[in-house]
Amino acid sequence: VRPWIDEIHGKVDGKTGRSAAAKVDQGRWASSPVAVPWEVSDAIGRLQEAMMPTPRTSTLGALIHSAVPESWKGIEPLAWWKGIAIFGGGPSYFTRNFGTGVVKNRVEGVPVRFYGDTFTNLMQPLFKGNLANSTVQLPKSGVFVPAQRIMDEYIARNMHGGGIPDIDIFEGETKADAVRKWVFKSAHKANEQVEMAIRLPLVLKMLDDTFAAAAEHGVDGAKVLDAAFDNAKAAVDKVHFDYTNLSEAEKKLRGFWIPFYSWMRFNIPHETIAMITQPGKY
Repeated sequence: VRPWIDEIHGKVDGKTGRSAAAKVDQGRWASSPVAVPWEVSDAIGRLQEAMMPTPRTSTLGALIHSAVPESWKGIEPLAWWKGIAIFGGGPSYFTRNFGTGVVKNRVEGVPVRFYGDTFTNLMQPLFKGNLANSTVQLPKSGVFVPAQRIMDEYIARNMHGGGIPDIDIFEGETKADAVRKWVFKSAHKANEQVEMAIRLPLVLKMLDDTFAAAAEHGVDGAKVLDAAFDNAKAAVDKVHFDYTNLSEAEKKLRGFWIPFYSWMRFNIPHETIAMITQPGKY
């Protein structure tokens, strides 16, 4: 990966119809574009397919899960251990979770002001029951978006990713699940707020970028509102993950055999690809 030079990397090959390299714009905090060799760019796509397979491609978890004693399936001792490990540290876990989210948002170019907008115009009105009277003005596009619409889309499109970073603690309908949900209720609620504080700024950035791009082409923002939320959903899933998007086999691996499987499953390929395509930010 080298700094992009138009005279060198921008030349189009007459046979392939492609430039000498793929041009990757690193965005905010590392604005200089880089030239990524096409073989590397193509390999990244194959790497992503290999490291993040579709839910239908994994059967290993189902095979392993068949070896779990039936008596364990109702108790799920690993889920209890994970709940204590995650929330037993109290503020330290929430601080780590928020800090990690901020770093990820930085790589995506999320401006600092969107954290203030999230707290003042979205989270605060939400907890005070005054969401219907709040709006968010996006700085680049100048568009005003009702806070109620943003939060409705956030919930409806599952941009909260399951609400917590380790959803298997609360997933299911067994008595053990209900007990764990009650035990970890306060910690769960606190972490939902942390997830909002890191996911919603990215949502606002994607809305602003979409509206600004539409305005450059003379398109009214109202006509691209759904597309803007589609872009926000895609970005949040890519950066902060949808922890419910696992195959049944993977859920069994996560719930009984591999602690923090969900985080490793999504974060390792995401960070690997980001370091290759946006080296200036690392």
